[in-house]
Amino acid sequence: MRWYGPAIAVVTVLCSRVVFAQGFSSSDVADRKHLDLTGKPCIETSGRAVPLASNPKIQSHLVTLNNRCIDLIKLKLCYYKTDDCMDVEVPGRSRKEQTLGVFPQLQLFKYQVKEQF
Repeated sequence: MRWYGPAIAVVTVLCSRVVFAQGFSSSDVADRKHLDLTGKPCIETSGRAVPLASNPKIQSHLVTLNNRCIDLIKLKLCYYKTDDCMDVEVPGRSRKEQTLGVFPQLQLFKYQVKEQF
């Protein structure tokens, strides 16, 4: 029974303050997307967890939405495979940072962005 290697890795990750928190996006290939003139998606997303200044054990889940096109794009931003969603509008040629949620000690999260037409 040599399971101590994976157990040590899990304990190290859970107790480490050096681990960087991030969000993971998910998109379905069949989803429609706004495209620019070169055929690339207009919306670029990135997620990160930021500890609160007053209590570092509480994490805010932030999603940055960058619209590279000139049109206003309406989005539905959700935690992955949940009904916990919010509607977001990103003006053309702008960037918006949206708080998806706040959780204690939950650094990794997965989100889903669906464009509205």
